[in-house]
Amino acid sequence: MNGPSRVDTLREMTERLTYTVLEAARLLGISRGAAYEGVASGEIPSIRIGRRLLVPRAAFNRLLDLKDAPVEADHKAETIAEALKTGAAVAIGGGRREGRGR
Repeated sequence: MNGPSRVDTLREMTERLTYTVLEAARLLGISRGAAYEGVASGEIPSIRIGRRLLVPRAAFNRLLDLKDAPVEADHKAETIAEALKTGAAVAIGGGRREGRGR
């Protein structure tokens, strides 16, 4: 073999405390650009250490738990960061962004 297998790579990722934004994108099945947009908007929790932008594994796992719990439309103003702090359920994604013209 010419390097680590995909299973070894996935095993290594699940043992670390953080993911890169690209790794989080792969785990979510979204593009790199969509992941960086999610980080910028606060939908994907992140921390910056020096120049590195990382996604904490524990917060990422909580995010996935929150994604399965829908909420009323008038509660959408609550941010993911607030939800992670309080443990509140918030729907993530879905719908189109205003002003994107898609």
